[in-house]
Amino acid sequence: RRSRKPPLTLSPNYNFIRTGKSAYETGHTDMTAENIEFLREQYVANAIVNCPLKENISSQVLQPRKFIPGERRCGAVGVKLGSYPLFHKETGRSVMSTLVHLVDTQVIKSHVIDPSLFSSSVRYSKLEPEREWYRVMVGCRNISPEWLSEKQMELYKNYGVPCKERISGFYATKDALLPTGTPIFAGHFVPGQLVNVVGRSMDRGVQGPMKRWSFHGMPATHGTKKGIRQHGSLGPSGYGRVIPGKRMAGQMGDKVVFTANVQVLRINTVHNVVYLCGLLPGLDGAFLNITDARPSKKTVKTGTSDLLPYPTYCPTFHDPLPEHVFAPHIHNFEEPSIEFNTVEQ
Repeated sequence: RRSRKPPLTLSPNYNFIRTGKSAYETGHTDMTAENIEFLREQYVANAIVNCPLKENISSQVLQPRKFIPGERRCGAVGVKLGSYPLFHKETGRSVMSTLVHLVDTQVIKSHVIDPSLFSSSVRYSKLEPEREWYRVMVGCRNISPEWLSEKQMELYKNYGVPCKERISGFYATKDALLPTGTPIFAGHFVPGQLVNVVGRSMDRGVQGPMKRWSFHGMPATHGTKKGIRQHGSLGPSGYGRVIPGKRMAGQMGDKVVFTANVQVLRINTVHNVVYLCGLLPGLDGAFLNITDARPSKKTVKTGTSDLLPYPTYCPTFHDPLPEHVFAPHIHNFEEPSIEFNTVEQ
């Protein structure tokens, strides 16, 4: 598969212990595996134990409250595991779903958005200026600190959270704000609700017009030579140029794709896996951002607005959930698919 960029490679860097050496490159250091493990334990002792995080904040903020219409909850970051078929209860029709694993998903920090940016920046144009909005940074999947530089380590040292492989930002209102260090579980979403998913599509490299835009191609006979897969004419000669937006050969994939109103079909509360309807963009192992869908006629029809845990699901305060929770129209594999009733004559 052709790609316009090489695969991402990270070289270990032990800047957090001020050695300036790599522990995995041959000839750069004489540290043994026992020394590397000792340095990791020291990092945990210094950066996590001596963190400014107050544990009593979570007990006050994460108390379950009634959902207020118009409020926006924080989103979650997960890792795409692959696809899996589910089945309808009534028709038995199979529905492909995408599995997203919320592995080590945790809130890192949050800050208020300056109200002056609502009118000057297009980025905040869709937010209501009369509300107080916050930008919440959420991390996913813990990694060893040797992959980060000293400047990157300052963020995790100041807020007392483990190093994360991916950090994404979400908008949230003041009442739905989550404190630093709050974990986000699969119970944050309710089966049947609609969510918005953002991911990066697969990188296909430079492709021709037939694969990129599904063009028919040129005739295979009647004098066509070496141009069977060409796109044909680029436009009338009167313009003297190619019109912007003309569909031609070029880079395919590797773009941010926004998918709206994706239904949650199932959740696994033990492994924190969310089953989303359809095949979502990205390779297996890619990161996906999941947020609640904006209020509309479709979200009202699902009837899950009042069932959302607000501000998030916390096992300490909410009722325990079973291991598998299905949407009402999805067949539960623990239940029988066919039932026979005897009729007495």
